Amino acid sequence: PWQTVFGIAVLPEYQHQGIGSKVWDAILDYGRQKGCRRLEFTSSGKGKKAGAVAFYQKHGAEIRDTNSFRIEL
Repeated sequence: PWQTVFGIAVLPEYQHQGIGSKVWDAILDYGRQKGCRRLEFTSSGKGKKAGAVAFYQKHGAEIRDTNSFRIEL
């Protein structure tokens, strides 16, 4: 299995401008091009990262356990 570790972050002054969505879409497109069928990742969802959980859910990811996500490609 192929695995990469990375993080996504958008500075507060640039949030809510669609930048995160474009990065997210590029990640999913890249995974599809490489033949991936699933993306699994974690997010703490606490403090400053609470908005990340809402972002991932808005973009089709479903919560598994407490902070593990998956999206089928």
